[in-house]
Formats: sequence, C-alpha cells, structure tokens
Amino acid sequence: KQWYQHRVAITAGDFMGSCDYVLAMDCEVARWFIYGRTKPCGNHGGSCLESVTVYFDSEIVELQRGWLVNHYGKKISPKNHKDKEMFIEGQYANFTLYFDGATLEFRTVLEEREISPGKTEISQIILKWDGYVSVIIQTPMEDSRTCGMCGNNDGDANNDMITRRRGEVTDAIEFGESWKLDRRGRCEDAPAPLTLGEACGESLANVTAECERIFNIANFDNCPAAGHDKTEFIYACIYDECEGIMQQPGLPPKCVVAQAYATRCTGPSWDRDDPSPKGNYVAGWEEEAGCPGSTERFEDVLNTGCPQPTLEEEQNLVA
Repeated sequence: KQWYQHRVAITAGDFMGSCDYVLAMDCEVARWFIYGRTKPCGNHGGSCLESVTVYFDSEIVELQRGWLVNHYGKKISPKNHKDKEMFIEGQYANFTLYFDGATLEFRTVLEEREISPGKTEISQIILKWDGYVSVIIQTPMEDSRTCGMCGNNDGDANNDMITRRRGEVTDAIEFGESWKLDRRGRCEDAPAPLTLGEACGESLANVTAECERIFNIANFDNCPAAGHDKTEFIYACIYDECEGIMQQPGLPPKCVVAQAYATRCTGPSWDRDDPSPKGNYVAGWEEEAGCPGSTERFEDVLNTGCPQPTLEEEQNLVA
C-alpha cells in the first residue's frame, strides 16, 4: 500500500483534505496505527503530506520533512548516518532507521514465530519516507486486519474504500473524511476536487505529454509487469505539475512523483498467489527522465524541514 501525498485507496486528485488522517491501523486489537498530517499546498487548495506518525506497542515515532525523526521530543538526524543502520531502543519497543541518501526506512518487528524447525517468520511494519511528501507503508503479508486510507491489505484493490464505521463507499470525500482525526473540530471539510482540465487549463496537453514521456522511459519498462501500474502516477504527475504542488527549486513536482514511483518499483513487493519478493532495478532513472538525482535534491529536501545538527554538532550534544 502506498500514500503519495493525498493518494491512497482513492484515485489521484480525488481527495484534498488538510488534517490528520489514519493511513493504516490494526483494526482488530489496535496494536499499531499510522497517521499522516496533511497541510494546504498548491495553487487551488491542494493538500500535501507533511509528516507521518507511527504508534506501535505504546511507542511513538514521527517522521518529519528533511528526514528528521522525532522520538518523544528527541530529534534524530538519519542524514548524518547515511548507509548505516541505526538501532533505536525505545521505552516499549525497538525500531531501526536506515537512510540511503534519498529515502528513510523505518522498520519495527511486531512478531517472530517459528514456522518450521530452523525457519523463523518475521511480521514487521516498514515505512519508506522520501523526507518530503511521499511514504510507502508495508504491513505483514498475512495481516488482513489492516484498515485506514491505505485499504484493507487483503490483496483485492477493489474493496479498499471502507470507512471507519466499516461501511463500503464509492465517494472519495466520504471515505477520506471518515478517517479524519479532529477531536477539536479545527479542520475544514475536504473541498471538492478539481478536474485536470480545471487545474491545468491550456497547458493540459503539454503537461500530459511531458508526464507520459517521463513514465515511459526505459528504466520503468519492467515496473508494470511487477504490478506497479503507471496510470495513477501519470495522473498525479499532471495534476501536481499544473497545481504547482510543493514547488521548490530543484524539486519539480513531476520528478517528485517519478521518485515515488521509482521507490515503489524498486522495493520488494508480493502478491498472495506468489509471495516471493519482487523488485526491479531502476537506477539511473533520473538522468533518463531529466530529473535531479538524489545528491542534487538532497539540500532542497533537507531545507523543507526543521534545522538539523551536523554530525559533529550531534556528537558534541551526546558528549
């Protein structure tokens, strides 16, 4: 399951709410849940994911912009520990962080069980956060208890729009609003979405052609066969380009969407008929697509978040 900005179990651009929303949770015993905070962005009232918070076994971890991690008020800077796994011992549960220069991976083990002599199966929650507006959430393959805006994880993409009261709906706004967390009533209702024509105007044809070019590069050729459909990402690319979603120097919206697709395509995935992990090698997609590479966009993404200490400053604080 993937949340890319305001896109989950609903079609890209159909939901523009700005509030806190349950992205995924354990619907049976509420052992864990994940919510995303969205804020207004864009030219006509779009919304963008600003942070993601994970609650698990009474532990609380927030992933913020710039790859900063908030753990009970203590700020952790994975960008100072590139390509090194960080093991964090929590008050109630442990977790690991791994930053490769572009994506921050959060991982926590829910359960380990022996399925046969000498063979152990691990159930875990994995989040892949681009430090900006996109997160991929992975829950255990055998866990069909998941609910929230990312759907129910039963392998059927056609029945994911289940509201908090367990009713199946077809209206994206009704679905999204049901997962809103707003006890004090401070958030406005989600507005009606714009069509691509309304968002783009006369530029629609040119933007569509550019987004289709990006998603038809050779590096992405094997992604659809592995189950990673391009359709909604192309729609997202068009919409975000026209809306100017989170427009930042060095971070063209079309390239942010393309990076989300590359992350999804590269990472291991599975289906119930074939549980063996699948993934594709898409390294170098940025050059072919005409997008900035991870090194080029590093500072731009970092600057969208709160100021962070350098490695030397971090070590002095510990000392």
